[in-house]
Amino acid sequence: MSLLAFIDRFSFRQILSAALILAITFAVPTTVFLIIQQTRLYSSAHKSKLPANYELVKEPFGQPSKRPPQIDYLRPFLGKVDDVVFIFGRDFGQNPPSREIYFGGVKAHEEDILRWHDDLIEVMVPEGAVSGLVKVVDNHQEGVSDWPFIVYDETVKTRVFWQVPAGVGQGNRLMVENGWAVARAVAVTSSGQVFQASLKPGTAIMPLVENLPSRDLKSLVLYDQNGLLIPFFVNPLDFGF
Repeated sequence: MSLLAFIDRFSFRQILSAALILAITFAVPTTVFLIIQQTRLYSSAHKSKLPANYELVKEPFGQPSKRPPQIDYLRPFLGKVDDVVFIFGRDFGQNPPSREIYFGGVKAHEEDILRWHDDLIEVMVPEGAVSGLVKVVDNHQEGVSDWPFIVYDETVKTRVFWQVPAGVGQGNRLMVENGWAVARAVAVTSSGQVFQASLKPGTAIMPLVENLPSRDLKSLVLYDQNGLLIPFFVNPLDFGF
């Protein structure tokens, strides 16, 4: 039996229904895979934040800094094992031979460190990393991030996403899905403004932080009622990662 003869046996409605089922079956897992998968890739949005000569600078081990490292911010502010993270700041040293990076107290392996310049470090989230502050050590001098880096994996169900209110003059609104354990949220904008919100979960999807002036966030942290960090994930493209 030819393929055309086989297709003719079904009505248009049956074919359309089958097509929709196949689309949902493959599209949903693909979306989840792209967001949750462990990967070293990062979007071009990262490169827009880098110095013009960043890709051209590749040097052997150099000199440590004379001053303690200072971390300004992390981009992105959350990720999975093997994701690439940029640490922006100053006084990191120029690819110093004595160097260490910690994610929530877990040390990154030397092979996880991809680039190390005086104002920018590129590193992969190490195996076993947990949510917590990031620490940079240059020749026994330490610098610690102001806000925690959030580590998540495929078991995490809490998702944060943007919703823009329809009302004129209102700012951006962060929403949370499956945030039943969230009691407090802290969002830090790129300009350093800190917005806090207390939550009393009642629905599966609810407002997290409202009226933010910008979608360009430097940090976002969720806490439970005991002050413990709650891992969550986002769509990287929605947050410019």
